[in-house]
Amino acid sequence: ETLSQSISTAEDQENRSVLSRALNVPEYPGRVRGKGHGCTPTSLYKNPRRRNPSNQEVMETLQALQAQVLQLQKDNERYRCMEKCSSQLKETSEKASINCQNKFPEGISSCQLYLSSPTYRLVGKGKVHNTSGDLLHHRPLPDGHLKVSVDVVLDKDALLPIPDIVSETTLLRDAIGSFVAWPLDLIFIDDEVC
Repeated sequence: ETLSQSISTAEDQENRSVLSRALNVPEYPGRVRGKGHGCTPTSLYKNPRRRNPSNQEVMETLQALQAQVLQLQKDNERYRCMEKCSSQLKETSEKASINCQNKFPEGISSCQLYLSSPTYRLVGKGKVHNTSGDLLHHRPLPDGHLKVSVDVVLDKDALLPIPDIVSETTLLRDAIGSFVAWPLDLIFIDDEVC
């Protein structure tokens, strides 16, 4: 007897039922002893099969999925429309800024203040202070920003692009009469004509 035969025999002894070992008869796959006619290892050791859903349940699921798809299509169309409208506004503003404003004049100039999020819009008017070595509340201005004093607020719920840490101001309406940092690309000088 070889080693491989003895190993398989030992494995067979472990897998065989107590009854087949006692009777010294081979164990046949697919047969379950002592449980009655028609009992298989699958039905004995595994969960019973799931029942198939009825036609009514399938139709209800189909209708729910169709409603979800329709809602997603509407949301997608609305999103694309908003994206298209905002990109057209940005193209217009970029062209205007390229053609009209290559750089800001030195000194103090009247300006319009815009925000680009969530939509591109005019939110206020004020004065841009473009002087060398400008500080905002004893701190240097962030790159790409200018010091602006807010005079008029057109959108009362507009947030500041950079909240004022010193006065803890986050809304544009609370910054009237004070200085804030504003992004260069969202400032338009009133004096220049396109």
